[in-house]
This record gives sequence, C-alpha cells and structure tokens, in this order.
Amino acid sequence: MSWPLSTDSYSRFCCGCFRSGWHFKYHHLRYFRAITHEGSLTKAAKHLKLSQSALSVQLRSLEENLGQPLFERKHKALVLTEAGQIALEYADSIFRSGEELTDLLQNRAKRSRGFLRVGAASNLSRNFQLTFL
Repeated sequence: MSWPLSTDSYSRFCCGCFRSGWHFKYHHLRYFRAITHEGSLTKAAKHLKLSQSALSVQLRSLEENLGQPLFERKHKALVLTEAGQIALEYADSIFRSGEELTDLLQNRAKRSRGFLRVGAASNLSRNFQLTFL
C-alpha cells in the first residue's frame, strides 16, 4: 500500500510542521499543559523536574512559533489568552487520543488468541456439527 502523500509532504505531516517550517514537538504541549494545570511556571517546573528558566524558554519558543501569546502575565499569575484556551483544548485532545491509542493497543495485545478444537465420535459428529455450525 502506498502513502498518498509525497515524501516531502509526509515528512511535514509527521513532524507536524507549521507553515513557517518550525517542527512541533510533543514536549512543548506537555510543558504547556503542565503550566496551565499547575497555574505557575515555578510549580510546573518542579512538577516537570526542570529549572524555571528552562521552562520559560520553552514556553517563549512555543509562543513565538505560534505567533501569539498563550498567557497574559498578571503580577505573578499566568492567565490563558483566547489563543491559549484554544491551544489547551487541542493539547488535551492530542493527549486523550494518545492515551486512547495506548489503551487500544494494550487491550488488543492482551486478548488471547488460539484455536478451539472439538472432538466427537463419528456417529455423533454428523448431527452435532450441523446444529452448531
């Protein structure tokens, strides 16, 4: 079965590149979600086991590449912008899809597969097979 997209289109699709050529990274979404769920860069950085400055750089990179701020910085609080709310909905959807895929494949792997063999005497098997087959 051939892939319907050209190799170039396929690589852009798989990497999730934006038109600007920036490669979208899974960890950007993970960091973004942690910041929104924790409510601050400091708490999110602790949760992710990163320095606050490293997390801030990643957030700035994500915002620059999306071309919009995702948070309004008010005093020490971070408040989602409209773009941030949209991004969070998509990020949550992507993570839910990933979890569903993992569950689906793990459950599929757990299903037992095999054969069921039934034996019967020849005089019984003629009547028995017709009834159950």
